Formats: sequence, structure tokens, C-alpha cells
Amino acid sequence: MARAGGILTFLMIGAVVLGTLLGMFARQSPVMAVVAGILYLVAFALWFVVMIALKVNFAQNGYPRGGGIIWTTIALTILMVVVGIAGGIVVAGQVPQTPQPDPMVVLRALGIWGVIIGVMVIAMQFMFLMLGVRLSEYSAVGGGVWKGAGIVLIIAASLGLLITLIYVVTLLTEVWGLFILAGILGVIGMLLWAVVWLLIGIGFMGDANRMAMAGGPARR
Repeated sequence: MARAGGILTFLMIGAVVLGTLLGMFARQSPVMAVVAGILYLVAFALWFVVMIALKVNFAQNGYPRGGGIIWTTIALTILMVVVGIAGGIVVAGQVPQTPQPDPMVVLRALGIWGVIIGVMVIAMQFMFLMLGVRLSEYSAVGGGVWKGAGIVLIIAASLGLLITLIYVVTLLTEVWGLFILAGILGVIGMLLWAVVWLLIGIGFMGDANRMAMAGGPARR
């Protein structure tokens, strides 16, 4: 399972990178936009499999503590998708269709849905923060790559919480210049997440090689 997890992690990274590159040409080519969207959906589906592979890999190597956090993160993700779709339907029916809708109008249209989504985003970041701690702990078994992944994930999740706070402050104070700061931090966060998944992929492959040499589960 470790080797499959590593391969799928690299495929997920590749799908996101290729989707992002194609998305740059979305305005000039609707086909590119469609292909980019499909690649993002593929990456999203792969993410679920990678998370499950991570849980299995922990268990196979005698570290069961990460399972609860992983399942909770998956459940929260599914719930966020459902709530996000419901909130999007509400906004689409109440907000005028303009190229750049007023953020406050969107927020008022979301109402309680916006509050729920905000709380779930914070909960998700907290779960990833805890997963970073678990990855760091697992490094005692899997090696230093996992510790690196854990440390970077803790930083990325903490940055995500900060960005969420900036968005909340911006909406409450209407100081829209803070969106620029949030955008800059968001780019940094994306790079950190890329590093996290790259390290996790490397960690998977390292575990697979180690278990194969020991005649363990990786051979199956």
C-alpha cells in the first residue's frame, strides 16, 4: 500500500500542476478550462485515496494514532463540499450576476451558510495541524522525511488559519486592502502544500522500500 500511496501522491501533484498550467489559458480556450477542471477533479479523487493509503501505511508500520484524524479530515471534506454546494445555490439565487460581485452582498446572501463554512474551514485547518503533529511523531518509525512533512504541514496549516482570520477581519472592517495580504500569504501556502505532498510521496516510497527489504506488507 505504501508504494501505491507514493505513486498516487505523485500523480495527484502532477494533476494539480498540469491543471494550474492549463488554467492559465482558460480565458483564451474554453477547452483548456474544461480539461483543467477535469484534472482538478481527478486530483481531488486521488486525494481521498492517498489519505486512506496514509492511514493504512501508519497501521502497517505500527503507528495507529493518525487514523482518527485522517477519517475526521475526510468526513469534514465531504461535508464541506455538500455545504459549499448548498451555499453556492443560495448565493446564485440572491446575488446579481456581475463580473465582480460585492463581497458584502455575497456574505449577506450566504447568511448562516457562510458562518458554517467558515467554522468548517477553521476545523479543517486544525485537523491538518494535528495531522502534521502525527506525521512528525511517525518519523520515529518512517524516518526524517516524514518529520519534514509534518513540520511543513504544521506551518502550512497555521498559515491557513492566519489567512482565514485575515478574511474574517476584512469582511468585518471592509478594509479590502487586506485581501492583497491574504492573497500573498495564499501563494506561499500553496507552495508549502506542494512541499508537504512531495515529502509525503517520498516518505511513502521510502516506507515501501524499507518494508520490501524486510519482507513486509509492501510486497503485497
